[in-house]
Amino acid sequence: MDLTDAREAYYDASGTASELCRKLAFAGIALIWVFRREDATTHAKTLPNVLLIGGVLLAATLLLDLFQYVTASRAWSKLMRQKELELGVNSPAMFEAPDDINHPAGFCYVAKMVTLVAAYVLIAIDLLSRL
Repeated sequence: MDLTDAREAYYDASGTASELCRKLAFAGIALIWVFRREDATTHAKTLPNVLLIGGVLLAATLLLDLFQYVTASRAWSKLMRQKELELGVNSPAMFEAPDDINHPAGFCYVAKMVTLVAAYVLIAIDLLSRL
């Protein structure tokens, strides 16, 4: 295995995790919608606080997913433009990317996984309280 193979494996795994995270966030929002409660007197649908917080966390998950890709694309486009100006637009020259270029996107990646898990814990707490 060389560096290209390792990089490709990383991209495949993180891309699949992000896609699954997105799907689970939307599924969690659907679960909250289905399991909202009905007020006994007014028959209005309400959200218990635990589900409301879970919904906010799922929305945060989706926002962090967006921020991950926005920050990564912005960082790489900025580096690309800087190198175009330094080396020339069609230069075949090799260069090193800064070590920290992926840190903002990496933070968003980890944070969206944490918010997703926290949201599902809250949804599970609500569902288990109904047993």
